Amino acid sequence: LGMPSFAISLATYKNPIFGPAANFAAKLLPLVIKNDLPARTFLNVNVPNVPEERIRGVQVTNQGMAMYDDNYDTRKDPRHRTYYWLTGTKVNPDDGIENDDGAISKNYISITPLQYDLTNYAFLDRLRKWNLEF
Repeated sequence: LGMPSFAISLATYKNPIFGPAANFAAKLLPLVIKNDLPARTFLNVNVPNVPEERIRGVQVTNQGMAMYDDNYDTRKDPRHRTYYWLTGTKVNPDDGIENDDGAISKNYISITPLQYDLTNYAFLDRLRKWNLEF
């Protein structure tokens, strides 16, 4: 909608320590508003789940390409309807500090600029040359 935006998450599923993420969000918001973001871009912010004094700083990162060992739990909702919940673990997280997983694992806040237009523009012309008749 043309609004500068960011998402902020804790890198945990249990025993969250929300203070550092809340404090960083309060510092980041005026910077996002002041500096603006490119069109169709938002910031994905991940905060390690550690006390503030253990956070080593902030890293601008790229999106890691870890693979997951997926599992699906069969569950029931309050109306007893079946649904499936995706779970799993990362099997090969990137550990370099330039990647979001690596930065978080080393207690850095990770900021990754993401865009929601996933079109591979470099491939469009090649694809148009395929024999795609119906």
